[in-house]
Amino acid sequence: MHRFSKTVIAIIGLTLGLGFILLSNPPHTPCTSQLEQLKAKFTPAFVLDTSSRYQKTTGFRKAFLYCIESKSPGGCFNLFHSVERLLSELTSIQANCFEVISGTSEFKEPMWQIINRICVGEKN
Repeated sequence: MHRFSKTVIAIIGLTLGLGFILLSNPPHTPCTSQLEQLKAKFTPAFVLDTSSRYQKTTGFRKAFLYCIESKSPGGCFNLFHSVERLLSELTSIQANCFEVISGTSEFKEPMWQIINRICVGEKN
């Protein structure tokens, strides 16, 4: 049986430890910083607040359902106001980060729900 020196074992251990740290927590990029800031800004509206045990849905979902159920002209105001705020904020992000941010489900799914509802209408 071949014995390794303590130095070789220490180098292997440090390399494995560093590899594990990098794989479990990838390096922070400007795009991830912008995504985190956007999520923090729109936490009750588009991102579910995990710190609140009482919140079961997002503000967007509530406004979307209210818009569907409401028959009054102002029933969709909150829905379109929150979408307007999100789109306004998206104009200030860097162009190379737009793909990362638009690919997250918190922001992609609500937009597809609105587009689908406008294009297809109600399911019978």
